[in-house]
Amino acid sequence: RVQAYGDAWCTQDADKIIALYTEDADYVERPYDAENGTFHGHAGIRMYWEEYVQACERDIQFHHLEDELVFDKERSSAVATWEAHFSVKSSGSWKRIQFLQVARLRFAPDGRVWHFQEWWHGR
Repeated sequence: RVQAYGDAWCTQDADKIIALYTEDADYVERPYDAENGTFHGHAGIRMYWEEYVQACERDIQFHHLEDELVFDKERSSAVATWEAHFSVKSSGSWKRIQFLQVARLRFAPDGRVWHFQEWWHGR
């Protein structure tokens, strides 16, 4: 699932992202900003992906740090880490940045994600 997320991000394919999540999933991009940083369901996740990711990110390189993956089968959850390099649009111009991201994923019985929460540090 982590590499599928990375592939969808690199290609900026909203349909590929949506396919990874349950219809009622929560995508928490900024945990301390519940009003603007959490996106609910397929419609909310698609809106975030189209209005922020597709509009403000490009030239994405994604590397899943597989040795850092922790999977808890009993709880159907995982903690994944990846590194990404990409260009982000800020104040009308593009700037190249590097992110180290950690995400907690909780899975539904069908294997799709019903809760995704990420933390990141950029430079």
